[in-house]
Amino acid sequence: MGNPNNSTTIIVTSMDSSLDFEFQLLNSTSVMLSNYEGNPIVLDFFATWAQPCITQEAELAKVHDHYPNITIISISIDLSDSIAALSDFQNNNNMTWVVGRDFKEEATNYFSITSIPTLAYIGYSGSVLHHNSGVQSYTTISTWITSDPEPISSTSVSSTNVLTISDTSLTTTTLPHITSGLEFLISVLWLVGIGLYHSKRTRI
Repeated sequence: MGNPNNSTTIIVTSMDSSLDFEFQLLNSTSVMLSNYEGNPIVLDFFATWAQPCITQEAELAKVHDHYPNITIISISIDLSDSIAALSDFQNNNNMTWVVGRDFKEEATNYFSITSIPTLAYIGYSGSVLHHNSGVQSYTTISTWITSDPEPISSTSVSSTNVLTISDTSLTTTTLPHITSGLEFLISVLWLVGIGLYHSKRTRI
């Protein structure tokens, strides 16, 4: 067993529930933004007809290549963008990340989007740290990411914010063995006690 004074604090990432919204994927299924919590998210609000959005997708492709732990979600806010048009736009711009449409206009209303492209960055804290209109360069988005350092560890557990493990040598794989060992020791001591008791009664 390791030193019990060694402790590791695990930061637990949980998205701010107030910014959760529903959007539609290109397979026509609907999902919640919170389905993607656990890692930082870059939200890209666009429309297929806007040239600046094409420029933005090229910058996001660089982000996607250099930061694989960052989730990118591009969402069309134009209800006239059909699934077929969005699929073509995704393929033509090499968007190898999540693409969908704001079919209920929930995201548009929440972020008060009046121009495109608009980007938002949700950090490890689960809150919106950046919300900018206009094309955001790879350098700018990289600054957002690097100024939001990854915690020691993260998981999407909503019931708590911090979890402390007192002994770093214990893992979920070793704890069951420790429990079994304790149960075995208790069983042995119990049998020894029974044996001593019967031995004393025999002598009497």
